[in-house]
Amino acid sequence: MSKKIIELKDLNLTYNLGQSNAFQALHAVTVDIEEGDFAIILGPSGCGKSSLLNIVAGLELPESGSVLVKDKNLLKLKEKERVEYHRKEIGMIFQAYNLISTLNVLDNVSLPQIFINKGKKVRDQRSMEMLNKLGISKHAKKVPSELSGGQQQRIGIARSIINDPQIVLADEPVGNLDSVSSNNVMEILNNLNSQEGKTVVMVTHNPEHTSWGNRIIYMKDGEITKIEIKDKEGNIKKESKEKEVSVFDKFINHFKGLSKKQIQMLLEPYKAKHLVEKLTTNFQESQIATMEQKIKNRLSKKINSEELFAILDKSQEDGGVGLDFRSAKKFSQEIESLINVSTSVSKEQDSKTKAFLILKTIFEIKNYKIDQNSLNKATEFLMKKFNKELKNKEFKKLLDLSLEDGGAGFDSRIVNTVIEFIDLIQIISYGLEDD
Repeated sequence: MSKKIIELKDLNLTYNLGQSNAFQALHAVTVDIEEGDFAIILGPSGCGKSSLLNIVAGLELPESGSVLVKDKNLLKLKEKERVEYHRKEIGMIFQAYNLISTLNVLDNVSLPQIFINKGKKVRDQRSMEMLNKLGISKHAKKVPSELSGGQQQRIGIARSIINDPQIVLADEPVGNLDSVSSNNVMEILNNLNSQEGKTVVMVTHNPEHTSWGNRIIYMKDGEITKIEIKDKEGNIKKESKEKEVSVFDKFINHFKGLSKKQIQMLLEPYKAKHLVEKLTTNFQESQIATMEQKIKNRLSKKINSEELFAILDKSQEDGGVGLDFRSAKKFSQEIESLINVSTSVSKEQDSKTKAFLILKTIFEIKNYKIDQNSLNKATEFLMKKFNKELKNKEFKKLLDLSLEDGGAGFDSRIVNTVIEFIDLIQIISYGLEDD
């Protein structure tokens, strides 16, 4: 039986804790990785996967939880001991390569050896071994700018394994590469795992990369939503899911003991981020960052709906998001619909009316055609959920169940989307009744 090499339990991590721009990156994350695993952490940008990797690397500390790596409790190590752990036990590969432009390839690769007090002769010899292994020894005397992206990433990999760490952490290692270079780097990581027995943990937003791993960890909104474990043939032999609780309820449960005002302050930066994630696909990171900031301004009433539309429609060069007119119009209308229903819901006391308003808005935004009987049933179930008569898991089952069997008869393909938008509206509406 394989031994656990990484054990993470109930990790919570909040950036800017106690400040108005506080943002919780990880929510009660629990996961184990075994010796010899090729673990893939898959999730969208901003879901907390890189934060999780940094905790394993000893670069960040959670505010609560436990972190055991090779039976070492990282939270009990002194700072000097954590630095030593990172240098000797961990190899890190970055999306941006992080090479020093003024050093040649050989010196870039040998850098980690300096920090463990190896002499120049030993360093150079070991570096050439690494470069030979990765097929780039002929470039030893060149500087990084003379090499392609794929070659630079090989240098990054050589540097990460020069101290022979048992664990290799790769943060979006092929994010900047073309498909050919990307495949070459994945082959190298696979060889480090299968031939040299290293435990590889790789972060990615690309589902295609899951084919390389044997342990697939799915993340969303700072939480692990599912874990798949494959056998040697690539078949899923075990699948586990976290307890099904709504995102909104998880937030509220996590902030137990805090005042409503404090919870509202912690939720503020998350509202815009969550809204953009639900409404956008295939946008550049620079566009998403601008959207989040401007929607945050809209939610705090610093700008109005017309000003938001103008920013969405304006080119990126002029400080806008760069959407075409039709997309900007549609996107701004959807945002206004969500803000309006969230405001109405926050002031509405009747659970049935609140449930109806939320569902009606979701169906309009997503353009779902729903039978009146299905809408009535769904409204009844959502009202019961609000009144704590139904748990999230039971609510989800009833939406998917046919009308004949007492359910709402929703198409199973839209159930998750409906639940996600209910969460989104609850999150946006939180604290609005006090405005």
